[in-house]
Amino acid sequence: MVQLSLKPPEIQPSNKLHFDNLESFCTYLEYLPDTQIANNCVTADFNSLSLKNCHIGNSILLVDRYVDCSIPSVDLEFLFESQGISNYEAFLDPEFNFKHSICTHGDSISELFSPDITGDSFNPYIRWKTCVSKGSRTCSKLMDLAGADIIDIDSGHGSVFLDIVCTFPEVVDYFVMNPDCRVRASHKKLKNGGFHKSRLDIGPVNLIDRMNRCREQFFKSLNKFIPVGLDPDVGNIFGLSSSLHLWSSSIPVLPNCHVHNLVPLFTYDKKPVYDSSVIDDICSNLSEVVVAVNNGSKKVSKSVSFGSMDCVSKVVSEVKVVEKFVVDEARYDSLRLELSVALSKSLNFKRCNWFTHSYPVDVALLREVWSDIVYSEFQDIMDNFELLDVHLEWVPYSNKSKLLHKLQYKTRPPVLDLDLFFKKCPDVVTGYDSLDFDKVIDFISYNLEVAIRCSNSPDINRYESLLKKAEKIRDNFSMEDIFNWLQFLSTWRTDTRVFGFWRNIKRYMLDPDHKFLIEQIVCPICNGSITDTGIKSRFAVVDFVVVRSRSKFFIYNAKAGG
Repeated sequence: MVQLSLKPPEIQPSNKLHFDNLESFCTYLEYLPDTQIANNCVTADFNSLSLKNCHIGNSILLVDRYVDCSIPSVDLEFLFESQGISNYEAFLDPEFNFKHSICTHGDSISELFSPDITGDSFNPYIRWKTCVSKGSRTCSKLMDLAGADIIDIDSGHGSVFLDIVCTFPEVVDYFVMNPDCRVRASHKKLKNGGFHKSRLDIGPVNLIDRMNRCREQFFKSLNKFIPVGLDPDVGNIFGLSSSLHLWSSSIPVLPNCHVHNLVPLFTYDKKPVYDSSVIDDICSNLSEVVVAVNNGSKKVSKSVSFGSMDCVSKVVSEVKVVEKFVVDEARYDSLRLELSVALSKSLNFKRCNWFTHSYPVDVALLREVWSDIVYSEFQDIMDNFELLDVHLEWVPYSNKSKLLHKLQYKTRPPVLDLDLFFKKCPDVVTGYDSLDFDKVIDFISYNLEVAIRCSNSPDINRYESLLKKAEKIRDNFSMEDIFNWLQFLSTWRTDTRVFGFWRNIKRYMLDPDHKFLIEQIVCPICNGSITDTGIKSRFAVVDFVVVRSRSKFFIYNAKAGG
């Protein structure tokens, strides 16, 4: 079990950074907040001027605070090893510490360094990096899906993507604590002894599958509360990506079932017909301004299900690495817009009609629709109908970094939040089959006392509710059940489902085979475009160190020392 040293590492003078190992790098990040006076530390939000000023035209080391989770807590190590998992480490390349990339924002070019960390798939930080990569790829696809038509919004409303968080009643949280209620459904058996590929036997105890059924019904109800304003004879369809979270991000040892939905507020034809002649002409012109260069090959792995949902195996394959370069930027951008317009017409792209006020969605109706769906599914365990909380947040097209954040957050792994919690509240898991749940109750009680002393009404209500839930779990569940719940969270992969045109998103992409268009990796700081140079560096010479924490950024002036 690796323990972090509190002694700050010996690093190179001023702004030249290099580390011997992952432990020294993590200790440096812990040491930075103690030097905030000397380093002129600044806290910034998305799109803030101070954040852009430190980045645009400068060289920065960009990390997130989750790097600390690359060295798991002792509590998490107990959970892993109690399940026979011994490979959960991560490593910083001791020779080439950093990856290098270039960010382009208008006429300005910036350098970005990031830590070159690899590791085992069970490691919480490595799991988080996978979510970041998937979110980045999906963000690029959504930029293509929105197309040229969505950029010039004539109604003055710049929000194109809607983030909807739908909650489940608290009684579902208690049932999901029961290991028997987390058993997934099996494929239905046919009369001839085979298995039906799509229909599942979802019994009354399959809580996760029943929540998934609610998500499917929610998608079918979209047209009831989003004013599409289309001809009913036109077969247009929405898209939706939905991720099921069973835990609370702040205190994950307590269940908190809810769903993160991302809805692009535009539609496509259910059965698109391509105008191949126009599109083929544009693609042939694109091939003249894009040069592809073979750059060897690499091994990739993915999880594949065999037969049943519980039988998952990792398959390793080798793929070619092809680097693409644009030789005429202006011509490339022009052709990309032409392709977007042609594809939008072929696929009958439509955006929602906007009302004059800022909320075109009837929030009250949305809550009623979701609450009806959940009650219809769970009335066998719900005493009464209740109006459930639904939270909305708009994501403007112009704020691509916020869209990127939403996509990454909704697929975040529960093991990451578990490790973050154990670092704040250690010694909850005391062995390979034992825990001290009173530590959790003491942690919540302490935060409640702080909230009361500060007269913070929202936090008082929140921690009072959490304390009641924690006490109820302690009184109604065995330590074995709670330990089993924590084991489940340490290995569970967030359940993401896609609906509508998102189910076959390639069909609606500008370049489904990735032959011509270069994937645009969105910069989480300035909304610019990031290009990986493929260079790994022994040293990072930077002007600023930027540590990202959810939607906040902490900026440290590396030139000031530390």
